[in-house]
Amino acid sequence: MKKGQMLLELVVAIGVAMMALMAIIATGLMIDMYDYFTKPSDRPSTVAAATDVTRRGSARSISNLSADVALPVIAQCESGGRQFDEDGNLIRNPESSAIGKYQIMASLHEKRAESLGFDIRTEEGNEGYARHLYQESGTQHWEADQRSKGCWGPVLRILARGHKPLKGFEVTMRREWTENIPFPTRGETRVDWMPKSLVTYQVMTSDGKITTFRGVESKDVSSRLSPGVRFRVLDADSAVINIVPSKTG
Repeated sequence: MKKGQMLLELVVAIGVAMMALMAIIATGLMIDMYDYFTKPSDRPSTVAAATDVTRRGSARSISNLSADVALPVIAQCESGGRQFDEDGNLIRNPESSAIGKYQIMASLHEKRAESLGFDIRTEEGNEGYARHLYQESGTQHWEADQRSKGCWGPVLRILARGHKPLKGFEVTMRREWTENIPFPTRGETRVDWMPKSLVTYQVMTSDGKITTFRGVESKDVSSRLSPGVRFRVLDADSAVINIVPSKTG
């Protein structure tokens, strides 16, 4: 009788221990699943390979840049920093109603600008209203034109990090890999780039790793690269990409 009771107690004890162990395992599994679904930033990207090329953004937002810093860069990309051409004619976009130094859309903004006391057809008024737009919504007004954004975007990101942009250059990507892209500094260099059209393209680093950027994903890229990087476009015959190294020291 005593042996049977002892055996029963042993079976019960083993059963309780097994249930406790299963509870511990289930709790750990639930924690792992919670972390997986709530912390996507800790997981490798399924869009692009987890290489040094995929680093984006900046320590400080572009919107934190003052108008005195950001607007001259935008103006240079929009109009070459000019309100009028060499013959005294107002700089115009032949494809839209954009005019002046900051290529402000007259059809959308002229009446509003006038109500605020700005004549966007004059350099002073164009400048004043551009400052008003920047204070109101940052770079939003100038983001619709990917060609322009591809020019000023990399430069402003570098400035937002507190670094100094070096002389940038443009590269025409085609379906074949470009030649090795030279950089003005030796060794690894911080580089920002942006295509001037929404295209799907690839980047090959000097170690042979290839990363693909698709459409909207391709707009903002910042990375540390070594000489020997190459580019190619996948969904167009050609596309221009603006590359701007920066001095971080």
